[in-house]
Amino acid sequence: MIVRGNANEQAPNPKEQSAFDTFILELGRRLRDAQMEPGGPSGRVRIDFLNSLMPSRPRTAARKDMGEKHVDEELCTECGLCEEGCPYAAIHLDPSPVFDMDKCRGCWACYNHCPEKAIYTKKLRGIGHYPHPIDLLREKLRV
Repeated sequence: MIVRGNANEQAPNPKEQSAFDTFILELGRRLRDAQMEPGGPSGRVRIDFLNSLMPSRPRTAARKDMGEKHVDEELCTECGLCEEGCPYAAIHLDPSPVFDMDKCRGCWACYNHCPEKAIYTKKLRGIGHYPHPIDLLREKLRV
């Protein structure tokens, strides 16, 4: 990822990106095949199923990488999208967002979905937001 002219050293190189694209296509094929089997999965793909397919980074490492989260009170409209979008119920409004770091898994959903970019960390503030997956990934997740 390039943010303000700076490349993230952990961003995938073209070879890694190609491997991921191949993985997504294969995942789509396998999900379609599984859906065709009697008793196979139906509807949307659950995140725990996807997590079981991919090696996970230790949760403590993801949280540490994220760092402490803060809220810019001047930008926050207390809309509640961060609270609604947190898959781990690690946020509640009082009246602005309060983070429960014991529940937080460092997924960045709150940061990425804040329409006002009011949530930030020491590492990132107001840049590099990723509010939704690319269309190809969305299509694969709808299988």
